Amino acid sequence: MHNEDRELLVKLALLQTDVHLYSNVLIGFIALAFSVIVGFEQVYFAYRSELFLLPIFLMPAVLLFVVAFLVNKIDQKKKEIKRLKKEYVW
Repeated sequence: MHNEDRELLVKLALLQTDVHLYSNVLIGFIALAFSVIVGFEQVYFAYRSELFLLPIFLMPAVLLFVVAFLVNKIDQKKKEIKRLKKEYVW
């Protein structure tokens, strides 16, 4: 096996590991976000206080930004994998 082939395999393995890591974090974060939102909604509907309005309306926005960030990271890593495959294989 040539040195270039080993380099490619190492780079691809690292990028694929990153994709799996970000995917797992994304799934865990979505589950956590769902449970937090359900908890806040239960508190809001139980008390109907104005104090809970701001967190309830800001929480989905923050969660969407985090999800978008993680999806963007996954997409970047996948594009990097495609670029490396084209560079070394083709």
